[in-house]
Amino acid sequence: MWKNIEINSNSVQTETIKATLIKVPKTEFLFWHPSKLIRKSGKDGYKLSFGYTDNFTFKLFRNGKGKHNSHEKIEEIELSAQDFEKRFFKTEED
Repeated sequence: MWKNIEINSNSVQTETIKATLIKVPKTEFLFWHPSKLIRKSGKDGYKLSFGYTDNFTFKLFRNGKGKHNSHEKIEEIELSAQDFEKRFFKTEED
């Protein structure tokens, strides 16, 4: 069964023909998602939704913040769809 998560368009860091780089809210983590599974939602055009199933595996990563390692992955996490949902919808109180 397909699920969708709605995000603000400003969460998109980069777009290519095949994949879109999305920032996870309230974290420094990013992940690539197939562009064909991303749709515009909402009337204002500022909302997007991306589709996935329970079988998806999300590979999150974080780049360095320094001058020389800003494009280097310094941390990687592989999450199931259920763990990803928990992390994606995590609030500041958690």
